[in-house]
Amino acid sequence: MPDFELHYSVFGGYPVIEASLTVASNDQAEMFLGSSWSLPGEELDHAGWFGGPIPAEVMTDLSQMFAAPAARENILRLQAAQAGKLPFDALVRILRLVWEGKEFKLDLSASASDAWVSQLEELLRRAMSILNGCPRLALRLHAGLRQEDKAFMPSIQVTGLGAQAAQVLLYDPSPPAQLCTASFSLEARIDFPGGGCAWNPKSMLQVPSRHWLNLIEQGHLPAQMTLAAPHNILQLSLPALAQPAQAKLAQETGLFFSGALTLWLSGAHNKRHKVSLQSLRKPLAEISMQ
Repeated sequence: MPDFELHYSVFGGYPVIEASLTVASNDQAEMFLGSSWSLPGEELDHAGWFGGPIPAEVMTDLSQMFAAPAARENILRLQAAQAGKLPFDALVRILRLVWEGKEFKLDLSASASDAWVSQLEELLRRAMSILNGCPRLALRLHAGLRQEDKAFMPSIQVTGLGAQAAQVLLYDPSPPAQLCTASFSLEARIDFPGGGCAWNPKSMLQVPSRHWLNLIEQGHLPAQMTLAAPHNILQLSLPALAQPAQAKLAQETGLFFSGALTLWLSGAHNKRHKVSLQSLRKPLAEISMQ
């Protein structure tokens, strides 16, 4: 098998996708997901760092791709190609490759129809899907909803995943200073006859940054904390839903709710990374209003 090492990164789009994967020929791999939307086709409630061995069949397929007679031709062709101007919401896909003792940087953004690229990216997506079950330092978001005095009160909670304790920041003091953001959404699901679905937003509660700053300044909420999986939980109570949203809860059926939170997670060498989490959507019918 040929020796190779590759670093694959995907970023852009809306909701924002940020994912990176590093694979070495010794079958070890590391992955970073910067948001819960970073694995297309998979609904996630977590983000952060993941890592572990890649199954032998996937590594064999990757090695065969780089051992094939056409590998050199494909790599050199892609290296010479220009991606051109992309739409503002396009996904940027970059492959950095060490192969046969040389380094290559390949822009795959405009190569979605290229057969060799499609086969390679399918293998990389398989590897990323496997690593998704191997968290090292990650966070998971859960959303809840309760009823108090005829008002619906949403909440979100963050749990650490993986063997490493997670250093979490709700406030990043480095210029420009930024605060975490949180929201709570009500959506209706539209099912398509041939399979698949779309989501129709009905209402959203966007929590002002000032809400978190007040809690931090008053000492009710720490600006930085450590979450050690799986027991340490950060619970954040959100303001009550506005009257229009409460009316939708009473009048409409089939609604789903979810929460979203953007904060900072410290990884290797204490470098801070912004991560955006969304909880799994839950039907209101399954929620006990207490």
